[in-house]
Amino acid sequence: MLKAISEDGKMTVLPLLSKEMVIKLRSTQMFFCPNCKEKVIIRVGDKRIVHFAHQRKSQCAFSTGEGEYHEQGKIDLYHWLKGQGYYVELETYLPQIKQRPDLLLFHNNKKVAIEYQCATISTKQFITRTVGYQKIGIIPIWILGGKRMKRLDKQQLYITPTDQHFIHHFNDRLADSYFYYCANTKEIAINQNGWLSGRRTVLGNLSIQPISSLKFVDIFKKITKDNKEQIRLWLQEKRRFRLYNQPYPSGDERQWRQWLYLHRYHPSTLPAIIHLPIASQWKMTVPPWNWQSRVCFDLLMKKRRVTLSDCQQFCRNYITPDFNFPLVYTKHQPIREYLTLLSDFHYIQEVSDLTFELQTELKSYKSLDQALEHDKLIMSHFTTL
Repeated sequence: MLKAISEDGKMTVLPLLSKEMVIKLRSTQMFFCPNCKEKVIIRVGDKRIVHFAHQRKSQCAFSTGEGEYHEQGKIDLYHWLKGQGYYVELETYLPQIKQRPDLLLFHNNKKVAIEYQCATISTKQFITRTVGYQKIGIIPIWILGGKRMKRLDKQQLYITPTDQHFIHHFNDRLADSYFYYCANTKEIAINQNGWLSGRRTVLGNLSIQPISSLKFVDIFKKITKDNKEQIRLWLQEKRRFRLYNQPYPSGDERQWRQWLYLHRYHPSTLPAIIHLPIASQWKMTVPPWNWQSRVCFDLLMKKRRVTLSDCQQFCRNYITPDFNFPLVYTKHQPIREYLTLLSDFHYIQEVSDLTFELQTELKSYKSLDQALEHDKLIMSHFTTL
C-alpha cells in the first residue's frame, strides 16, 4: 500500500517523498489505512519501494502485499499520466463500492479507473470489480503486468482463457485491444485485432514501445500494419491442425474428433472454409474448427437454408455470454461474422433478411496438398476483406 492517513488526517503518498522524509515520518508519526482505519507501519529499504504495511494478522481486504514489480508499475504509470498534465490520484478508496483502483484519472468530466494487474485473479473477481466501477460512472481500464505477456513470435502471443476476458473494445471506431506494461523494461505493449487460433494463441498487431514515447491517448489509436504476418501465422497454425493430432485432447476436442469420424471426415482434408479466423472468436468456448464444421455439416449441408437465429441457437452452448466481457461496449456476433465470410466466398447467399441458402457443396479434398493449396487461396482474400 502506497498511501495512508496521518494522525492529523492528511493523506500521505510515500513514494512521492524523499527517503530522508520517509525515515523522519516513520519515527515521528502514526499512520492509518484509509479503508479499515487500522494502524499501518512504514516499510523502507534498499530493495523495495517504500510502502505502508498492515499488521500481520490484519483482516483488511487491502492488507495483502502486492510486490515490488506491481508497486513500481503503479508509480511509473502515475508519473507517466502526471507528466502529461492529467489530474490523477493513487490508490483512492471508493467507499460506494469498497474498491481501490491503482490509479484514478480525471479528464474531460470523466473518471477513469486504471488497474495494473500483475497477479492472476479469477474471472468472477475481475467482472465484479469492473462492473463496480461502471455502476458509479467510472470507465475501467485494465493494464496487465508485462510478465503475464507470453510472446511466441513477433506477432503471436499465448493467452490463457482467464486473460482473454481482459479484452477492451470501447466503440466501433477503435480496435479490440489488450494492454500490458512491464515495470522492468518500462515498455507498454498493445495487441490489437487479434485472431484466436483455437490453441490459446493470438495472432494480431503487436506494438511494444517505451512508455516515455507514448501519450495516454496513443494507446487507443489503431496500429496501422498490414495483416500479411497474421495470414502467414494462421496458415502455419492451420497446417499444424491438418497434420498433427493433439496427443492429449480435451473433452471437447475428443468429442469433436469422434463426431468428425462418424461423419467420415478427417481434419487433414476438411474444406478450407472451415477453421477461418473470426475477429470475435474470443466469445466462443471451443476452437473455430469445432463450431464452424458443425455449422457447415449439421446445418448448411442438411437444411440448405438457415437463418442467423437457427445458427445462433445451434451454437448457443459454445457462446460465452456478453457479461463475461465487461470491457467490451459493442455487440459482437461471431456466428454472423462467419456467415458473412461464407457469403463473401460464395458458399452461401443471403436470400432474404438474415436467411442464407447453400450455393456450393462442401466436400473434402482428395489430398492434403490440395487442402493446403485451397487454404492459401482462401486466406489470400483476407488481405482485401
